[in-house]
Amino acid sequence: TVASRWRPYRATCVGPVESQTQDCQSAKQYYSFWSGHSSGAFTAAGLMCMHHAYLPLYGGGAAEPITCATSVAAAATVAYLRVAADQHFLTDVLVGAAVGTISGLAVPWVLHYRHGPPSRFPASPKKANQVDIRVAPGPLGVAVLGEF
Repeated sequence: TVASRWRPYRATCVGPVESQTQDCQSAKQYYSFWSGHSSGAFTAAGLMCMHHAYLPLYGGGAAEPITCATSVAAAATVAYLRVAADQHFLTDVLVGAAVGTISGLAVPWVLHYRHGPPSRFPASPKKANQVDIRVAPGPLGVAVLGEF
């Protein structure tokens, strides 16, 4: 958690423990700020919007902005449901949505699209005896990939 803040249901954590209906005994009650669910949902929506803005993944046309709008609507639904479930305050989901949207739009732009849309053709064909070795992050650390 970034900052310790009571969840909205904390106000109902009164009386004997047996009568409490929420998780009032664990540290989870202090993990309200910011909403990780909203941040994750808006990161995914931002990623989808950025990729569909630069690549015709569904063939171009109206399908691309509809996909973006649908993903943003789904992320907004997640944020609304976090407030409706009494897990977050409105400010928690707004900050989570802002952080998620910025990261979802900025990361692909910085890594892939800042110089314009990608070329539709590769820079040069692969030569018959050329070896291409790459190092990439993997689930257990680093992976070495190669083409021979």
